[in-house]
Amino acid sequence: MKYSSIRIQTSRVWVPWQTPGFLIALLTDRGVSVESGKGATWTDVSTGKGFSASGAAPVRPAFTSSDSNFGGMPTLEFGPGNLYLQGTLPFAISQPSTYYVLGRTAAASPPHIPMQPCETVVPAYWSAASNKVYAGAGSNISTVASIGGSTNYLLTTVFNGANGSVGWSSSAASSSGTGNIGANAAAIGDVLRVGSGSESGAAKYFWNSTIAAVFVGLGAHAPALQARIKTWLAMWSRTTLV
Repeated sequence: MKYSSIRIQTSRVWVPWQTPGFLIALLTDRGVSVESGKGATWTDVSTGKGFSASGAAPVRPAFTSSDSNFGGMPTLEFGPGNLYLQGTLPFAISQPSTYYVLGRTAAASPPHIPMQPCETVVPAYWSAASNKVYAGAGSNISTVASIGGSTNYLLTTVFNGANGSVGWSSSAASSSGTGNIGANAAAIGDVLRVGSGSESGAAKYFWNSTIAAVFVGLGAHAPALQARIKTWLAMWSRTTLV
């Protein structure tokens, strides 16, 4: 009996962490260890670079297994209160680098910062006081339009010295700006924190609302790549992002 061979062609589905230089991909539908209804650890299970964030029981964020604001996807709620997860970086985050934070703004709260890779790096944040988005220390890139409260958003920040940029996208609008974002970088052994609170006695405001995903990659991601990652996150989280 003669047999003929049949070649079956398969295609791989692209995921953002296939991008060269990707360091961290934290997603709430994987890598979250839950204890007593709270997120105890949040591990990067996608890039294999070894980053994991954790927190003691009093500061752990609440875990929602099915969040209606994200189409039933799980989320972590970093507030109100001094809630955070943090971990020691097993790698450096040098400039240029690009950060993505997918979440939902609180209805009313003080200024927030989504992430702090180390003591001297202050990424983009939303200020409820002025209802605007800032970057760097809040003055290097001026306001980038209004993001609003109780809004799903994707905040994208490119740290690239004088050519830095920050932008946000929600279901209704988007905005971006460019400017000098500073030259700070995170070294091996520095702490990356997601959440609220202060560090080393210095009062700093951190994001204290809902977060669904955090991505960090080396290099200044071009607009086309940013758009591709935004599309992927929107589909993953069942969120509309213009």
